[in-house]
Amino acid sequence: NEELSSPSRHRLPPLAEDEPEPRSPGKRRSSQRHAHRLSRLHPFPNCVETSQEAMMATLDHAIRRWNISLPWACCCEMHARMNVLLRLCQLEMGRPCRCDHPQPIVPQCPECGLLSIASACDACGWEASDEVVTNMAL
Repeated sequence: NEELSSPSRHRLPPLAEDEPEPRSPGKRRSSQRHAHRLSRLHPFPNCVETSQEAMMATLDHAIRRWNISLPWACCCEMHARMNVLLRLCQLEMGRPCRCDHPQPIVPQCPECGLLSIASACDACGWEASDEVVTNMAL
């Protein structure tokens, strides 16, 4: 498919785990993975970065909800869904840039960094104690 092989006008940045850490001369490498990126995180710079595992889990949850045509040549439903996802990503990458206004701050999972959690995280399984749930409501 020519559409799938043509280079996009936008390049995706590497995932944070693959991104080299910025260094100053004589500065030692930080042991805390997120400390140097807090000012660059968008839309919530005061929150920690969402883990790759949490992003994968929520992506998997989203694509499993799609009712799609399964091509005869496709090996399985998961890869058929991923092909649809790739097409959707390519469509989005071809659209003009936009700056969505951030939503109000919402509770974040302290384990994986997923936003918009209540008393439990559906990505990593973290569950809040009664005291944490009370503090999250404030």
